[in-house]
Order: sequence, then C-alpha cells, then structure tokens
Amino acid sequence: MIGNSLIGEKSIGDTREIPFIVLAIRTIKWAINNSVSKTSTLLWSIFNIVSGLKTLRWNINNFISSIKTISWEVYQYILKTSTLLWDVYSYVLATKSIKWNINNLINKTITLIWHIKKFVAT
Repeated sequence: MIGNSLIGEKSIGDTREIPFIVLAIRTIKWAINNSVSKTSTLLWSIFNIVSGLKTLRWNINNFISSIKTISWEVYQYILKTSTLLWDVYSYVLATKSIKWNINNLINKTITLIWHIKKFVAT
C-alpha cells in the first residue's frame, strides 16, 4: 500500500496488482491494434479484389466490343461481296441479252435475205 493509514494518509489500494493491470491493459491494447491491423489488411484485400473485378469487367467489355467490331467488319465484307456478285450477275444477264439481241438481229437479217432471194427468184 502506498501511504500510511495510521497517520491519516489515504490508501490507494494494493499496489502489487498494478503491474498485472498494466500488462492486461497492454495485452488488450495489442489485441485491439492487431484486430485493427487485420481489419485494415482485410479491407485492402477486398479493395484489391474489387479493383481486379473492375479490371476484368473492363477487359470483358473491350473483348465484346472487339467481337462486335469484327462481326460488323465481316458483315460489311459480306455485303460488299454480295453486291459484287449481283453486279457480276447483272453483267452476265446484260451480256446474254446483248447476245440474244444480236442473234435475233442475225435471224431477222437471214430471214430478210431469204425473203429477198425468194422475191427476186420469183
């Protein structure tokens, strides 16, 4: 005890317990600090996971955009090829029409010559 109660000094209790109380307070403080440190580490881990997920989402969106761009380019290529095929088809039809018209003209010319020969021979 600190103080002498016989002469009127106030006693603050048994001082033999003070080191144990200080040790208990320090232990509690360390436990709290450890808990705060682990909570902070956990929060940083969660933040890193969220950041990684955002990066992954960004990469997936870029991949999907790239696929859409590629599919659009393929679609444009198909349209151009289809247009080119239609142009070739139209050219072939026009060539056939010209050929038929020439054949028709030749046939009419031959028929006319035949009629002229027939008329002259009679």
